[in-house]
Amino acid sequence: MTLYYIRETTFQIVFLIYLFVFPVKQELLVATRHILSTEFREAFINKIDILLDEKVLVGTGVTSHDTLRHVTLLFQIKFLIS
Repeated sequence: MTLYYIRETTFQIVFLIYLFVFPVKQELLVATRHILSTEFREAFINKIDILLDEKVLVGTGVTSHDTLRHVTLLFQIKFLIS
């Protein structure tokens, strides 16, 4: 049950954060990247299509794209390699 709640809460936060609040989204991506290094990674496997969608993680804004793209790529690489 805990794995389910962690996964669902993480995705709810990702979708609720506005595009212009990119520092918060950046910190969330870094925290989620650390979660993927633990046994909780298994809970995120079902949502792999969302984790690999750049528009969901980065957004479409110019500032968020410039700021978050490298963090998102590191996040996706960590998820795929681990």
